[in-house]
Amino acid sequence: MTSPGPSAHKGSAEAALSPGASHTVTSGVLRKCLGLGLILIVAINVVNATFRYLFSWSLAGADELMVYLLIVVVMASSVVLVRQRDHISVSLLVFRITVRQRTWLFRLHDLLVLVVCSTVAFASWQFVQRLASLDIKSMSLGVPMWIPHAVVLVGLIGVSLAALISLFGRARS
Repeated sequence: MTSPGPSAHKGSAEAALSPGASHTVTSGVLRKCLGLGLILIVAINVVNATFRYLFSWSLAGADELMVYLLIVVVMASSVVLVRQRDHISVSLLVFRITVRQRTWLFRLHDLLVLVVCSTVAFASWQFVQRLASLDIKSMSLGVPMWIPHAVVLVGLIGVSLAALISLFGRARS
């Protein structure tokens, strides 16, 4: 189940614990950009498939480029969704407990996300450093492989920061 967005619970604890309107505008713009990124990936795929089947020619590195774009879209989306608490979650318990219990459950969730993503980000940082030192490049586009892995690292740091902001935002309320 996905948790309903903050607007679905006007007046409830979920709405009180959600980010403010300024975050909603910013994330709305970001969501549209990410949607355009997905459309771009599909367009590259359609063009590449069309050229491959009609003209027996394909765009060099198109598949690789689509993977890199998808990594960017997924990692950026993760930050937005964690910040807005609009990620995939099981709401079986959340809406059957008191507001106070829900606040503590959300704090625990934010803390767990912060600990897990920070730990994985640290391991990712070490991996990115190793890739950079080895100077490995992708086969089709010649992109240094530390770059797409660094996008994952930045996404993990972003999710960690979003969880930290949510955690401290809840601690004040």
